[in-house]
Amino acid sequence: MPEKTKIDTAVLQSYLAQYKASFPQHRFGPDGELYKWRAVKHFQDNWDIEASDFPAMLKSSLDKTGNLLASNLYFPRRMIQKLSNEEPETVRSIFRSLFDETRDVAARVKEFEKRAKELNDKLNGRFQTTKSDHQDPNAISTYLWLKYPEKYYIYKKSLANDNAQKLCGLVIPTGKFDRMLFGFKLYDVICTELAKDTELVAMSRNSLTEDCYPDDALKTLTIDVAYFISKNDISIPLDGMPMEGRGQPMFMNTMLCGPPGTGKTYSSVQYAVAIIEEKPLVAIKAEDYAQVFARYLKYKEEGLIAFTTFHQSFGYEEFIEGIRPVVISDQTSESGKDIEYEVHNGIFKAFCDKAGTPISSGASVDFGIGKNPTVWKVSLEGTGDNPTRTECMENDHIRIGWDDYGEIIADDNDYSKFGGKKVLNAFYNVMQIGDIVMSCYSSRTIDAIGVVTGEPEWHDEYSGYKRLRKVKWLVKGINEDVVDLNNGKSLTLAAVYRLVIIVSDTIQILKKTKPELFKQSAKIPNRVFIIDEINRGNISKIFGELITLIEPSKRIGATEEHRAILPYSGRNFGVPDNVYIIGTMNTADRSIALIDTALRRRFNFVEMVPDSRVLQDIVVEGIDIAELLDTMNRRITVLLDREHTIGHSYLLPLKNDPSLENLAGIFENKIMPLLQEYFYDDYQKIQLVLGDNQKDDDSVCFVVKNSDAVKLFGNAEIDYPEFYEINREAFKRIEAYASLN
Repeated sequence: MPEKTKIDTAVLQSYLAQYKASFPQHRFGPDGELYKWRAVKHFQDNWDIEASDFPAMLKSSLDKTGNLLASNLYFPRRMIQKLSNEEPETVRSIFRSLFDETRDVAARVKEFEKRAKELNDKLNGRFQTTKSDHQDPNAISTYLWLKYPEKYYIYKKSLANDNAQKLCGLVIPTGKFDRMLFGFKLYDVICTELAKDTELVAMSRNSLTEDCYPDDALKTLTIDVAYFISKNDISIPLDGMPMEGRGQPMFMNTMLCGPPGTGKTYSSVQYAVAIIEEKPLVAIKAEDYAQVFARYLKYKEEGLIAFTTFHQSFGYEEFIEGIRPVVISDQTSESGKDIEYEVHNGIFKAFCDKAGTPISSGASVDFGIGKNPTVWKVSLEGTGDNPTRTECMENDHIRIGWDDYGEIIADDNDYSKFGGKKVLNAFYNVMQIGDIVMSCYSSRTIDAIGVVTGEPEWHDEYSGYKRLRKVKWLVKGINEDVVDLNNGKSLTLAAVYRLVIIVSDTIQILKKTKPELFKQSAKIPNRVFIIDEINRGNISKIFGELITLIEPSKRIGATEEHRAILPYSGRNFGVPDNVYIIGTMNTADRSIALIDTALRRRFNFVEMVPDSRVLQDIVVEGIDIAELLDTMNRRITVLLDREHTIGHSYLLPLKNDPSLENLAGIFENKIMPLLQEYFYDDYQKIQLVLGDNQKDDDSVCFVVKNSDAVKLFGNAEIDYPEFYEINREAFKRIEAYASLN
């Protein structure tokens, strides 16, 4: 590690805080890490280099190492035991040299790796073994740690690289053994820092049982912390404005950006669930993804999460609001139908309109308010006090008239005789159970707010106003001026019609007039709106005035609350403070524009990079897939930039099927076309990325120079342009991939 490079202690402290917060589950859970300390103690109790039965001693010593020396297709423990069974004295000698502390550690590790490979190759000549002995620096450093736990660490390239990037902003050096030494030095610095955290040290030591190594030097604790840092991200606090009582773990506007295949959409699910459940992101990422996704679908069904994808034809009208034609029945027209134009809510506006709806802790809709409620004005026998209003309040319903039409309302009714076509259509067909009704008391005020609980009924026992719907009154006897909330429009004489008042504003009235409603189990939940491929749309056009309104300080309920008058409805619109926005952006797509500056400053960007950790332990006939990906991406970064690296998801199918056939299909049908697009068919650079320039045999080169120009054109005295072609057969040969390891 360069002497001038230091760990960002603030970042490390954030990780340590999360480590301590999740300590019980992390250390003692079903997949707890306490086995690491037990593995060391067990090794110390059983190791004897002079044992007469060396193979049995070796097997016993390594019995408690679990996945440290065996996971998926990585099995160094099994292989070293196999080698020991065949040539115990050779393996004894290899370990004796490794544990000789008078010699340079890098030289010892290099020698161990070399001698183990030679022995495996030798045994392959005697009987069939595997091509790989799996004795790499990861396994060999594990042996060193087991023997000298007060001095050494487990080195794993992906973990060391993650820690270097997250804590130092560094990339580990090239060269297998240089990387290992770098990792050891990095862990030394981490160990020094965490030793200062007396609370953490005490927590760790108090967790250790009699069958655990005491870890006085804290090397094993450092290994565990490094593992935790590698597997998790820092929970992000709210930007600039903490929301009291919410405990949210995220920024209100987050952009997940990166090359294709880096898990942006995948991660948006975890982010959304963390926001809804008000949990740290690290806690959600630690869960099984299938369980998280199941909850995501549940929240989406409940209306707490919405998902859309931007595209080139997506506009303001689809996102905020626009004009939409509606076909209605009309007796007076020749066709029996007519067309009216209505202001239609876009998906984001509709989502915001219902964002203030409270739910109970059981996620069922509280107060009876529906998932997509409309707010209605209802006149109960006109304005002011009257018998109908009194009766409705006492018996939990609303009543309207137009009794002359009779009980049955049909299309062949002569609506022109009495009027009321729109009113009855609204009351019978448009109004839904779960909608909100406001009882009109005057042209400016309401005296009650309720929720529709029943379908339309006819009650002949009343002398008038016989059409009835049951209502749960949430608040009665109030005197609330709603003109401003209704965009300055007074309440008209029509018996039933939609107001432009949104649910969030309705909830604010309830909080003011009847606060005891909110002292129960009901709460206002967080909601998440996910925009996939956000930079594929015309951002400025789609967002319009929303660019300002999505700022945390401009949200409804914030200190600098802002609202805008929308152009079609004339509504006074704002974005509630419980609506979170998550966008995903592919940084490698050159066919689209990057996100505009105005919106960029209102989002917090989270870079999603290729994560070879998810490919760890995947080996295809000796080829380490994680290292293969890292090698290609380092070369792409030099030749192009890091925005065009290859995401890990391209290679994830190998997890379930680590075959050469599967690898060949991925390279031929996915990775090669991607590289062709990245480099505009510059095959010389593609050769560099794939390591073809390091190969002497064209048969294992993915890209080869075509030499048929003379055959095609004869001996014409011209300089033939070089041209290349893809060697399809190379994809099927495992030797072709060796230059990527």
